[in-house]
Amino acid sequence: MLERILSREPFTDCFLVELILHPNDKLEVFIECEGGVTFSHCKQLSRALEEVLDTEGWLGERYVLEVSSPGIGRPLKHRRQYDLNVGRKLKVELKDGRTLIGRLVGMEDEQLRLQPLPHKGKGKKATAAKKQMEAVEIPLEEVASAKVQVEF
Repeated sequence: MLERILSREPFTDCFLVELILHPNDKLEVFIECEGGVTFSHCKQLSRALEEVLDTEGWLGERYVLEVSSPGIGRPLKHRRQYDLNVGRKLKVELKDGRTLIGRLVGMEDEQLRLQPLPHKGKGKKATAAKKQMEAVEIPLEEVASAKVQVEF
């Protein structure tokens, strides 16, 4: 049902990231859009979903529906989210336990290219670390979690 709704205007540049149905009939829908998720996207999608939920009665008469973007604190789940975040700082936790922080410089096939960021601080180690490091390629299958980091 959601894919059908997302295939028509004004949602053609949007995609479903995650759908969570809680036991208390609360439905959370997280979407991403090529130009960014707007309040209008959320409002229109919520109304379209409410129409179907009310007509079909899937969640009964009383339910809570929330439609939003995943937000900056939620991990990236889909390849398209990585494409939308090229140029941003990521914290990537790998399945082998390592954590990398760097700038997402691109995606190719099913690999992300991460440019490690220099360490901050003073001294010889910090000066050596500030030299430009080469971007690393990380297969998406090795990523346990990747989150966009806020920069000031």
